[in-house]
This record gives sequence, C-alpha cells and structure tokens, in this order.
Amino acid sequence: MIREYEKVVIINPSIGKDNIEKEITKIEDMIKEHGGELTSTEKWGARRLAYPIKNLDTGFYVVFTFKAESEKVELFKKKLKLESDIIRYGILKK
Repeated sequence: MIREYEKVVIINPSIGKDNIEKEITKIEDMIKEHGGELTSTEKWGARRLAYPIKNLDTGFYVVFTFKAESEKVELFKKKLKLESDIIRYGILKK
C-alpha cells in the first residue's frame, strides 16, 4: 500500500555546504531508487539543537515529503543508519 510520508533529517553542518547538498541529493536518489515518489524537499537550514547530539550543538534540518510503500520505508531507515553525516532522522506517516 502506497502512503505519504514525511522524513526529517538532521545533517552534521560541519561537513560544509557542498557536502550537505550531496547528502540531500543522495537521500532524494535513495527515495526514487526504491520506487518512491518525492513530493517536496524543504531545507530549513542550520538550527540549534535542543540538546547536544554527538558533541554538536547545531544541525542542518531537511524535510522530505514522499509517497512510498511501507516495506520500502524500512529500507530507508536501514540505509540512513549507515550514513555517518546524519545526526538524527525520523519518518512519519502523514
């Protein structure tokens, strides 16, 4: 069953602007490769974290809205865990 999801990703801002863009493109490609339909990508920019994560006080927030099958969302989660430049992520059903 295809559902609409929202994925919030916090990227390590110390990797630089170009690498942040590469990371965003990598996530968009990951969604498309697994049969997902990317609806929108919102770059919220660097924001202060509520509490330090991995000794960082700020993170670059990006929100992806997409449609995909629920089985594919589990694959996204596994792949995001392997990304060292992603501080935190969350995937929500809309």
